[in-house]
Order: sequence, then structure tokens, then C-alpha cells
Amino acid sequence: MPLRSIESLLQSARRGLLCTLALIAALLVPNRLPALDSIELNVHDIHAADWSAKGIAVRLTLGADGKSGARISVARALFIEPLGEFRNIVVVCPVTTTLGAVIGCRNARVTATHSRLGKLAFAATATLDRRDQALLVRVRSLRVAGGQWQLDASWRQQGWQLAATADRIGIAALRKFAAPWVALPADIAADGTLSPHVVIAGRDKLDRINVVATLDSLTLNNADGTLATDKLKANIDAQLVATARGFEIKSHLAFTAGQAYRDPVFVDLARVPASIEWTGDWDSAAERLSVSRFAIDQPGVLAASGTASVALAAIPVISALSVRLEQGLFPGLYATYLQPFLVNGDLKDLATKGSLTGNAEILDGSPISVDLRLSAIDADDTAGHMAVHGLGGSVSWRSDPASEEPSHVAWHDGQAYGFSGGEAAVDFSLGGRNFRMLKPTRLPVFDGGVAIAAFELGDVGLPEMSVLFDATIEPISMRRICQALGWPEFSGTLAGRVPRLTFKNKILSFDGDLDARVFDGRVIVSKLRLEDPLGVWPRLSGEIEVDNLDLEAVTGTFSFGEITGRLSGYVHGLELFAWQPTAFDAVFATPPNDRSEHRISQRAISNISAIGGGSSTRALSSGVLKFFENFKYERLGLACKLADEVCLMRGIGPARNGYYIVRGRGLPRIDVVGNAGRIIWPQLVANLKAATKAGAPEVRKSP
Repeated sequence: MPLRSIESLLQSARRGLLCTLALIAALLVPNRLPALDSIELNVHDIHAADWSAKGIAVRLTLGADGKSGARISVARALFIEPLGEFRNIVVVCPVTTTLGAVIGCRNARVTATHSRLGKLAFAATATLDRRDQALLVRVRSLRVAGGQWQLDASWRQQGWQLAATADRIGIAALRKFAAPWVALPADIAADGTLSPHVVIAGRDKLDRINVVATLDSLTLNNADGTLATDKLKANIDAQLVATARGFEIKSHLAFTAGQAYRDPVFVDLARVPASIEWTGDWDSAAERLSVSRFAIDQPGVLAASGTASVALAAIPVISALSVRLEQGLFPGLYATYLQPFLVNGDLKDLATKGSLTGNAEILDGSPISVDLRLSAIDADDTAGHMAVHGLGGSVSWRSDPASEEPSHVAWHDGQAYGFSGGEAAVDFSLGGRNFRMLKPTRLPVFDGGVAIAAFELGDVGLPEMSVLFDATIEPISMRRICQALGWPEFSGTLAGRVPRLTFKNKILSFDGDLDARVFDGRVIVSKLRLEDPLGVWPRLSGEIEVDNLDLEAVTGTFSFGEITGRLSGYVHGLELFAWQPTAFDAVFATPPNDRSEHRISQRAISNISAIGGGSSTRALSSGVLKFFENFKYERLGLACKLADEVCLMRGIGPARNGYYIVRGRGLPRIDVVGNAGRIIWPQLVANLKAATKAGAPEVRKSP
């Protein structure tokens, strides 16, 4: 019901009652007329500014014992909305009393038919003090909106008041009754009860409205399952004071039991009850609510306050919102409001502690600023994927990048997917969809670290997203890295440089070469270019140079079989489509200047043979060679040029029936000769993965 119509409605009701009782008062003076048994008065119609009545009949019966009764009937009465039209109104007062200037009627029976409510029947008591112009009316057992109502109304010179009380009105019936004025969306089903006590008062106009109500066992749900409550209980207390423009409002709402769900947040209010109180002003003409202060309190979870401006007839409805988070407590804040948004990621189950405070501003439906202050926050993923301890600092975001503020966060230690590090800090700024690191920083990783010189993100979440990253990897133990990744352990360190990585127009590129030191050698990646990395069909191209890797470390790591010596090579013209190789020219071989010891085990010979395309070598499984574990070699190497899913294979030189993969040296001497000149790429991948035995190269025993 619009608030501005309540005053007119009550004024109509007051004038109607006063007119009716005035008629009775006129007929009851003097108290006894011996010459008369009854008096009748008929009025065709009465018209006023906001109500009218037709077919009015008043009959006063004068008893011989001095007692009088009255009957009043009205064929039709029309009031302003929302009261509407009444027909066949009948008021029967079995006994009227007159005591000096006070006229009364006890236990009057009232019946009527309403245009929306149907047939009405209730009992009423009324008294009129003609001297003080005071009218008192009490109504009992009035059935409206599926409940029994009690009404107590009074009109005095100093003002009027109406009090209405009901117990456990069904929400479904109340919803149907209120539909002409207040309507829930059609796809929302509602059940439960409401027990209200409403007091409305004024003098020449409506002055105040007080509402105290209990909402019990409220069950709501919508068709798509994104909104639901179960046995929700709430206490409502509100005061409305009339102003020139509308009302000044103070309200308190306490949720004490039940559950509430608004996708994806679920709150058990029996475990974490919440209360909301607010004050504000309602502008009836503009249909705008200005909240001068609101406060939300949820012990163990959060305490917040702020201001708001709500325009019911506008889009967006919330035109302005300012929130101050006075206290957000972990783990309650995470479990109640953050975890539901993280259920599909690795942060879905964190053990947390600490606190945060902050501020946020929304204008015209869009956020314009967020400021958070973090204090001693610990977060440990129960699955062991990641953790951070002692997280603190401040984070500021502005919708306008030109007005961004600096942010600073630091932590004592952390780990992610097996990689751990110590104390670190980052200074950065956030503006719009952009992130920019303000100064270089170092992130410890195991016994080394990553020194980041520059890191920027632009237009995050948009197709035109851009990235800038420039860092140096300080030597990190490969043993620790392998443990973190679940790889076989090997010695050495990982070090190198990531030279000014950029991502723009859906293209990821580097301004220089990626240089990594691994397996006691170097791997250099140049001309790296990745198109549409987040799309369905990404394309990657680049060049790779491998220099002087320690074969003993490489083969020992991957259980390939032991090989000592060094390995160099390249991958030129590398092209991948949807992460699958489509073209390259790869060569890996013993470098010409390698003076290290060259030995190869039987197992390594078997696996190299399988890669070249063949079955197990008979030479190693028969004769005297089966008693030797290792053999010397002069050189080894293998090459593949991929085109149209076919690898053109070659080795370190031509052989009688193919090409040399391993050229032996000394006695006993073993040569591994590949005889598969063309191998389908998927088959070669399978050979590399499992070292299968198919199409064996010839393993030749030299004389």
C-alpha cells in the first residue's frame, strides 16, 4: 500500500464512524420518550470528498425498561482505495447506553460484503463522549487476510489512534490479500505466518505508524532454485513519522532462526543470527528512500554500516550505496559469504583466521571504489594445494584508473601446489580493469626465487586483455622442484630469465629469449609467439636451442636407462595448433667438442631402438653381449622433421641399412641403426612415452 494513501483512508473511516454515531446520539436525547416505541431515520445518500454512502437507514428501538437498541444499515458505501466498496452493511446494537454525555454500544454485530474480501462478520463495541468529542471503537474477531484481527480505535480532540493486532496470519493468504498493493514475483512460492501489531496515529493528518511483528516458519522458493528459505524466523520493529514529503523511518530487523539461500550463498541463521537496523526518509512523490544510516551485525562474521539511496521506480534501484566494513572475522566471513563463490576452485575448503576491515562505494548501480585492510590472515587449503600465513596490508581499487591509490600486501610465508616460499611483499595499484606493480619485488621459492622487474595486466576479462611480465629466475634446486611436481628427482638448479613477456591483441610474445639453466646446460627459447591462448584454437610458434645438457642427469631423471655424455640440439620452425605439433625440424646429438665419458646401458639401447621404430634387439639378448651392462659409444643422435603428421627420421650419419642412432666405440662395440625413414607422428609419440617394441632398428655387433 502506498504510504501516502494511509492518511486519506483513516480520515475516511473516522468521518464515517462519527457520522453514524452522531445519528444515534441525536436520537438518544432525551434518554426515554414514553410516547414512542421506535424512531426511524432514512437518508438517501451522503457525499464527502473521499467517501460516499447510499441507502442509509437508522432504527432506534425504545424498550419499556429504559433500555434502547439500534440498527443501522447502509446499502452501499464507497471509500478511497485501498478500502474500496462495501455493500449491505448492517450494524445491530442490542443495547445502547447513555450515561450523561457518554453514549455506548456493547457487542454490536456487524456484517457487510466487501468487493475483494467477500462477506465480513465481527463484533464491535463503541462509545461516544459528546462532551469531549471522544470516540472509542473496539473490534474483535474480524477475519481478514486469513487471520483473526483485533482493532482498537480512538478519536479525541488531541488526536486519533488505530491499533490492529493479529496472531499467526498465513503468509499465503496475506499475500493474496495484499496483491493489489504489494506483489511478489509470480514465480516465488511463499508459506509461513506473520503476527503483527500495528499502531497508526495522527491528528489533522497521519502522524506516525508503529509496527511490531514476528515472522515465523517462512518458506520461500522460486522456480529456478536460486532463492529459498526454510523455517525462517524474524522479528520486525519499525517506526514511521510523517514529514512534509513522506515519512522518517526507523527500523530493526532480527533474523533468529531458519536458513536462507540466495545463489550461491547459504546462511544458517540459527547458527549465525543477523540483525539489521536503519534510519532514513521516504519521499512519497519521488518514491525514493534515503537511508541515512544502516548497521548490520552478525556476531562472529561481520559488522558493517553505511548509507544508501533507493529509488523504487528507477533502474538501477540502488542509485547510491556506501558501506563500511567495521569488522570481518575469519573463519566466519569465509564460511558464510566467501566460500560459496569458490566451490568450483582450489580455494573451496580453507581453514582461515584473521580479520579485515574496509569501505566500498556504489554510484548509479556501479561500484566506484573498494578499500580493504587485511590483518594477520591465515588461509590453509585442507587439500594441501596452497596456503598463506600472516597476510596483511591494504588493497585499494578505483573504477577510474586516473584516481587509483597505491596498495601494499605482505605475508610471512606461503605455498602453492608444492612450491613454497618465505616472507615477501608486493606494491601495486588497481584501477578499472588494470593491475600494475609499482616497484620490483622478489618472491622466494624454495632455496631460490623469482625477481619480478615488471608485471602489468590491462583490460582484465575483456577480449583486448593485455599482459606485461619481466622477471629473472634465481637458481632454484631442481630436486625441490621435482618433489613439488611429483617427478623423479635429479640434481642441479633451474635459473634463467623471462624477458618482458607481453600479451596484446590476443598474442603472447617475448621481447627477448627465454633462457633457462637446467641439467647443467642451457635451454634457450626464442621467437616465441602464442596467438589466442584462451581461445579454442590457440597457435604457438618458436625456436628452441639446447646446449650441452648432462645426459646422465636427463636419463636418470626419466628412468630411460643410463647414458653419460653431453647432448645439444635444436627445434627449429616449431608450430603448434590447439596445443598439438604440426611442424618442426628437431635435431639432438652429441656435440662435436664433447670430451666427457660416453657410456650407454643395455636398457637405454633398447629404448633408443624402440624410438627409432622397432622391436627388442636380439643382439643384446643373445651371445656374450648379454653379460655387459654398459657399452662405450662415439656419438649418438636422432632427428625428426615433422610435416603433415609424418616425421622424416635421420640420425648422426648414413648406415648400410638406414642411419646411425648410436655409433659404438671400443670392444665390445654396439651400433644402433634406425631403419624407419618415415614414422607417423602419433606412433613416434607413443614410442617416446612407452619405449614400445615395434619395427626395431637393427642393433649391429661390430666385428
